[in-house]
Amino acid sequence: MSKNINNTQKPLLRDPSVVMDLKRMGAMHQSRISFTRTLIRKMANENWTITNTKWDLCKDGYGTAIYELKTPNNTYNVVIFSNHIKDEERNDRVIAEKWDTTFTLIKGDVSNKLLEVLKSNVPLQEAGRNTNRAFVLARANKSVRVFDHVINSLASGEQPNIEEVAKVGYILRTTAVYGSGKFGINDYVALESNPDFSQSFSAEMCAVYILRQFSLDWANYIAKNKGGDKAVTLDKDIQRFLGIGNATGLGMAPYLIRHPKVVDNWLYQREQALGKVSLEEITQEKAQELVGYLNRAITHLEDVVTINENQKKLNIQAAIELPSIIDSTKKLIGSTFKELIESSTNASYEAQEVLISSIIELYPELVDCHQNHMRVDEQPLELAGVKIKALKEKIKSHYSWALNYDFSTEKSTYWFWYVSEDKGEPRLGVRNVDKGHELELPLDIARRVTNLNAALENVEDDEAVTKYLLENPQYSAIVRRVWTMGACQMGEIQANVLDEDFLPMDLLRAKLAMFGATKFDPRSDRWVQVTFFQSAPLANEIHNGEWLFPQIPKSKDDRLNIEEGKISVSRTELRTMCSNAFNGLKRDSGEADIISKMVVDTEMVGLDGVKHYANALKFLKDSNKTALNISSEDSHIIVDLNNDTILGHIQILIAYALEFIPNNDTVTLEIKNCHNRWLVFPQALRIAKKGLSARFSWDNSSNDKSISYLIGANEEFPEVCISSSNGFNKRTLFIEISTKDIKTKCDSSELISSKQLKKAFNDASENGLVINLEDWNALKEVAKAIYVESSESSRNDAGGVVES
Repeated sequence: MSKNINNTQKPLLRDPSVVMDLKRMGAMHQSRISFTRTLIRKMANENWTITNTKWDLCKDGYGTAIYELKTPNNTYNVVIFSNHIKDEERNDRVIAEKWDTTFTLIKGDVSNKLLEVLKSNVPLQEAGRNTNRAFVLARANKSVRVFDHVINSLASGEQPNIEEVAKVGYILRTTAVYGSGKFGINDYVALESNPDFSQSFSAEMCAVYILRQFSLDWANYIAKNKGGDKAVTLDKDIQRFLGIGNATGLGMAPYLIRHPKVVDNWLYQREQALGKVSLEEITQEKAQELVGYLNRAITHLEDVVTINENQKKLNIQAAIELPSIIDSTKKLIGSTFKELIESSTNASYEAQEVLISSIIELYPELVDCHQNHMRVDEQPLELAGVKIKALKEKIKSHYSWALNYDFSTEKSTYWFWYVSEDKGEPRLGVRNVDKGHELELPLDIARRVTNLNAALENVEDDEAVTKYLLENPQYSAIVRRVWTMGACQMGEIQANVLDEDFLPMDLLRAKLAMFGATKFDPRSDRWVQVTFFQSAPLANEIHNGEWLFPQIPKSKDDRLNIEEGKISVSRTELRTMCSNAFNGLKRDSGEADIISKMVVDTEMVGLDGVKHYANALKFLKDSNKTALNISSEDSHIIVDLNNDTILGHIQILIAYALEFIPNNDTVTLEIKNCHNRWLVFPQALRIAKKGLSARFSWDNSSNDKSISYLIGANEEFPEVCISSSNGFNKRTLFIEISTKDIKTKCDSSELISSKQLKKAFNDASENGLVINLEDWNALKEVAKAIYVESSESSRNDAGGVVES
């Protein structure tokens, strides 16, 4: 952990004029606290399970499927109806009346009677009525070209062409995902007390995630029926790469204007997370991790296929700029991330936002808590006791951006928002050209603030706002909004949505990025196609690792390939699991955070840290000897661990030995009767950083080999020597710490060089870790010991913290 982490230090927040600039918001990317990411982490941390319980589909894939979702608190079911429609009936717009699939998320079991009701209503979508046990009502269409290519390839015994698949990145594309009480389904208010879906849009995201699993199962099923024994199953790498598409139009844009406190809070929580991280020192380790994400972002941007010429240019420009940011990262080691962020302000917003998402990824221990504070009370503030002077000051301090527009010009009032007869869809018209400007929606916040400001110019400062509004009721809505949003941390989106230069796409992208979308493909300036859950874990391998900037699996040797019996995890996920496993041992000695870092650091350089740790767990459960026998003679220290693990003691033992250094050139530690010596690898790095040389050596108990780590002062990685063992000291670890160089006696043919370790570390930073599933499950089983059975009391205690 970086030396600067201090949870009591106030985060450094950027000015709202920077954060709430709509052009910047329109370049946002998915981050750790986007809703898709937080949902999957919650599912992993709480061991949610997804099971296909009904598969009543004909050989062509039409019929009903049900997936049961079990959480520690409740049971839910996602009911999916697959329908045959003609190609000409397939339309992604809200005006469509038929869809390839329709689905709903239901709380509790689905009886035969309820299923019949759902069959009669869910496929009708807006035209149907639904039970209030439904949390989500949604529909999706095939991406026909990719769907047919995948099915035909699998049926003929081949995997689909990844380049063809990557052009779209999904089989199904949702065209509307409804929540919040529409068409008879459950209200958001009820979800506030639901321990599973109390966070913003989590129910909707969960339904979409399960639909993604259905789309993969569906493709395999249809291909098998079509190809028979010749058919093959879709490659796991390709399955992970395929997400769920989404087509979003103008209907989403007004939400951000109508719910300003929601947007303020989303951006404030993200900004707090970034502010905390910006205080941190850029260490060598964090710089390497960040460079890995930035390189992935370059590949991701280059891989994104879009028909939108402007988005193409933005992606290309960012991909060109990111190597410069990578260079800055390396040059600024020892500085803070704040300095790195500030050094990138000349880059495009697209590149800057890539950097911000990547930096946030580095510190889950600082960032992830903000996912629990995304909901906000939208109640406006009371106006009782407020004076006109205070209102004027609030306009000046929080709405000066709005006063910069000249609403007497056609340019500043070019657009108007209205509601179409077509299913009540919000639309954008050109003033004095399109019909309906007299029915304009009140989304013109900047113009209303400007008009209010002019109206208040000659009003006495000490007049009560309530009295003024009794005489001027036409201003009540904007006055209350100004007063309420002026008390928020970030405030309004700083844009005039009537201006000719305004692009609805910026609003759409900002919201979709918070949801967790990737691969932005604007189809015009008014609707966009994106992908959700691309590269997310599959339903049978849910984990809380990262999957930022999805990568195309290039080949069977590519970094996303996962062999049978293995699992891909991030270092953050692995540290959490190792920590939980150690805590599950209920030992008196040892610090879980330090031990988990030892395991991860050893794994990162290819020295099988997880395997050694998993093997250790077999006897660590029964070993808990805390008393050590220590003696010393001059600079030679002898310790007997009584057949205990080295993990719980090595940190303190090294510290104890270092106290001898000021009076001795060399100190030796002889640690007898200890286990798990491979995992002392990070301690070699620790000593080298102090400007000292070190050698760790022992005879391996599992074979006739002698092992040593040798590292020089200030070196980044040691050399690992493996030679024949004399077998004399199979349970002893010898550590030499010196102010002078320590010469190696290892033959070069038996040497793992520091360059090899560094390459392994860089590969792991870039591509993630792949470990044996058996070892992972061993850790997971021990970690279960720390879980407390869910109860009504514990759920009531999880109400969160109200921030002042």
